[in-house]
Amino acid sequence: MSKTSKILVTVGAILALSFSMCSVAFATGGVPGGNNNNNDTNKTGGENNTATCKPEDQKAYPNLEFVSDEKMKAEATSTTKTTHKPAYCGKQYVTIGSEQVLYHVYGDNNGACATASIAATDANRCEGDSTNLTKIVQTIINTITYVIGIIAVIMIILGGISYATSQGDAAKVKKGKDTILYGIIGLVIAILAYAIINFVLQALS
Repeated sequence: MSKTSKILVTVGAILALSFSMCSVAFATGGVPGGNNNNNDTNKTGGENNTATCKPEDQKAYPNLEFVSDEKMKAEATSTTKTTHKPAYCGKQYVTIGSEQVLYHVYGDNNGACATASIAATDANRCEGDSTNLTKIVQTIINTITYVIGIIAVIMIILGGISYATSQGDAAKVKKGKDTILYGIIGLVIAILAYAIINFVLQALS
């Protein structure tokens, strides 16, 4: 196994372990600064969150955009094209006062979409100071995951080139195969780690 392969596998294993520990921490302690009541999210009639801040005015989640269902219907019949953030995160019911209002959520990317349900139930979303720890942790983990994924893909490509140009040299063939194998392992770990952390955040919200 090459030195680079060993480093990639080690980092991937550490990341997977970190995700497991993070999952336990979130599961036992809840989302820092967030609303830990799980009975009022995405359900009409939930009244635990009495935020009067409208989601379109929120400041705590700059990578998300909330558009009311009424506005979406108006945009559909308008001749003027409205541009939203690139990733469509789905629909969220948001409690404003004592009412449940349906919103369509857009994000900068899929990682941002993972925080949509948290933002929808965050009573302090307009203050810009809530769930910062959660967002920071998620951003760091997602960034690390993307980097490891990119490195793994590059290793697979380099391993393929090494294998194709080995010309029957046993040492080069083995090196190429090892690089491809551990590149694939690193990529799988990165994908699983990304899925686990975002699943945990969505489940807890």
